[in-house]
Amino acid sequence: MLKRWNVFLLIFAFFLTIEATYMTRSGEISSVHSFGENVAIGNWFRCFKWGIIGSGLFLLFYRFNNLKGSHRLDSLLSREAAFFFNNLVLVVLAVSVWALSWLPNLSSAYFSETWTFEPQDFNLYMSPLLALLLLLTAIGPGLGWIKSSQRSLRKNFLVPSMLAVLLTAGAYLIISLFRPETISIAQVFSFKPLTDALNGKEVEGLFHSSGIYPTGYFLFFSFLIMTTIGMELVRNIRAKSRLRKQGLLSATLALLLRDNRRYGGYTVHIGISVLVIGIVISSMFKITEEKLSVRIGEYARIGDYLIHPFEANRPYAEIADAYSKVQAKTHRVEDFEEGLPYLLDQVAFRIYYAPEDSAGVAHAQEAQPEKASPPADPENLKSLPPDAALISRLDPERRFYPKQDQWINEVSIHRTLLQDVYIYYSHRGADDVVSLTAYLNPFMGLLYIGTIIMLLGGIFAALPFSGNRVGLAE
Repeated sequence: MLKRWNVFLLIFAFFLTIEATYMTRSGEISSVHSFGENVAIGNWFRCFKWGIIGSGLFLLFYRFNNLKGSHRLDSLLSREAAFFFNNLVLVVLAVSVWALSWLPNLSSAYFSETWTFEPQDFNLYMSPLLALLLLLTAIGPGLGWIKSSQRSLRKNFLVPSMLAVLLTAGAYLIISLFRPETISIAQVFSFKPLTDALNGKEVEGLFHSSGIYPTGYFLFFSFLIMTTIGMELVRNIRAKSRLRKQGLLSATLALLLRDNRRYGGYTVHIGISVLVIGIVISSMFKITEEKLSVRIGEYARIGDYLIHPFEANRPYAEIADAYSKVQAKTHRVEDFEEGLPYLLDQVAFRIYYAPEDSAGVAHAQEAQPEKASPPADPENLKSLPPDAALISRLDPERRFYPKQDQWINEVSIHRTLLQDVYIYYSHRGADDVVSLTAYLNPFMGLLYIGTIIMLLGGIFAALPFSGNRVGLAE
C-alpha cells in the first residue's frame, strides 16, 4: 500500500529543496541571497534541478509494476485513507506555494503582464487546506486501520468533539479578557469580509479576528487533536490497568514504553496543535501600529506599552553623508564601519509597561496604513508617566548593503510567554523623528512550547525500548 506514493514523495521532496534554493539564489525572484550577475551558476543549477525530477520520475515509472502495493484501500473511513489524504493536502500546499511564487515571472513572460499575489491572497487559498490538514490529523488516530463502523465513530469522536467545543469556547473567553474589543456575536458569526473578497470586492481584511472562520475552525480542530488523542490514551490505560491488575501510573508507563513509537507520534501531533493555536491567536489578535512616528526622547503608546527611542548609534547627518558617498562609489563601507560589510543605522528603544483603558486595534480589523509617514504624532507623550515600569531595551537597526544596493531591516523583539513586543525600524529623518512599525503579539510562547513538544515527541518515538514492536497498531 502506498509504495508508489512514498517513492514519488521522496523524489518530489528532494526536488522542492533544490527548487527553493534555486528560487532564492538564482535572482529570478528578488532576494539578497542571489548569485548576482553569475549566470553560469544559475544555468548549472537549472540543469541540476530538472535533471533530478526528470531522472527520478523516469526511474519511478520504469519500475512502476515492481512498486505495486500488496493490498488496496478498502474504505475512505480508515486510518490509511486519512494518512493518504493528509499527505495529499501537504503536496497540494507545497505545489500551491511554489506555483504562486513563480506566478509573477510566468505571467510576465507569457502574458505580457505581471500578476501579483498579496499575503491575503495566500491566506484566502491556504486557510481551507490547512483547516483540512488539521481535521485529518485530528480524526486519524480515532479511525480503524482497515475501516471504521458507525459505532466506533460515535465512541471515538462524540465526547472528544464536545470537549473540543468547550475548549474553543474557553479560548474565546480568555481572548476576550486580553482583547475585549475584538469579541462580539456579530463578529464571531460574520463571513462578510470573506464573501466580499470571493466576489472580487476590495476589502481591508479577509476575516474578522474573532470570526468562527478561520479562528474558530482552527482552534476547534487543534483542540480536537488533543481530545481524540487524550481519550484514546485514557481508554488504553484503563484497559491495561484492568487487564494486568496494575495501578494507573504503572499501566501508563508500561503502555507508553511498550508502544513509544505510536505515542511519540501522538505527542508530535499535540505539539502541532499547540503550535497552530499559538499561530492563530498571535496572528489574528495582534495589535499593530503601522507607520508609527515618534521623535527621539518622546514616548509613543501601543496597547499597554510605551515605546521610547532614546539614542541612535550616530547622528542623522553622519549616516546620510556616509550613505551618499557609498552610493556614489567615492568611498567604501570600510571607511565608515569597522569589521562590518554594511552601513549600520541603529536606534535604541526602551519599552515601558503602562496600562491604560484604551487598547489598540486587533490585526484582522485594523485600518489600512497611510501611504506616507507623518511627522511625530502630536499625541506622543513628552514625559514618562509615574506608574510606568521599564521592562526591556530593544535595538532594531537598518543595514545598507552596497552590493545589493538596498537597505535591510533587522527587527528587535521582547519575548514573554503571554505577549511579545516587536519593533521594526524603517526610517529616521533629519529632525530625529523615527518611523517604525510596532506589534503586540499575544501568546507567542505557544509557538516555542509546541515546537519543544514536537521535538520531545520525535525523540521519544525514536528511543530503542526493548518492548518495541514493528507493525500495525492494535
